[in-house]
Amino acid sequence: MGKLAQAKISVAFFVILIVVVGLNWFNSEKSRSFTEPEMAILDVDQDAVVIPAYTKSNVSLNFFIKDKDKFGATFVEHGIFGWKTHGNLLYNEIGDVRDYETLEKYRVHDEYFVYGLIRADEKPQILVNGNEADLINLETLDEPKLKDVKLENMYIWYFESAMPIADGKLELKDKKTGEIINTTKLDMKKK
Repeated sequence: MGKLAQAKISVAFFVILIVVVGLNWFNSEKSRSFTEPEMAILDVDQDAVVIPAYTKSNVSLNFFIKDKDKFGATFVEHGIFGWKTHGNLLYNEIGDVRDYETLEKYRVHDEYFVYGLIRADEKPQILVNGNEADLINLETLDEPKLKDVKLENMYIWYFESAMPIADGKLELKDKKTGEIINTTKLDMKKK
């Protein structure tokens, strides 16, 4: 067999290999991509109650509750074929809802994002190093599964920054009076 024939066989083999790998990647990506961010989360864990926070460009922030006592957050990204999550969903135990009258049980997702639950009769104001956090009132959500969780007077709060969030403090303020109700040390290395 001549060198030209060997080269043709090598090129053909290489092209077939690239096509097979490409088709496997295509099928894998397509099967894990969805038209809605919530569907991507439910594909990872169908028992989760998904609580959307926002969708901006190609990123969607979603919170979720599982088994009535686990709480977490995840970012879902829009890829070539649709929305998909990366890896498993990470949860923390909710525990006793009375523990959420202060900000002690906050969670750090990465150095750019901190969040938690707060229990309050009136809509509170939460400051992360002096910056106001966003709030989601769980009672206003139209999600039948949330009614079973019994999270009356509960809010999800979160703060996201384009720059890494420095260690500092979390402040819970009465929105009407401006009085600081609780101050908690913010440790961005907290797990």
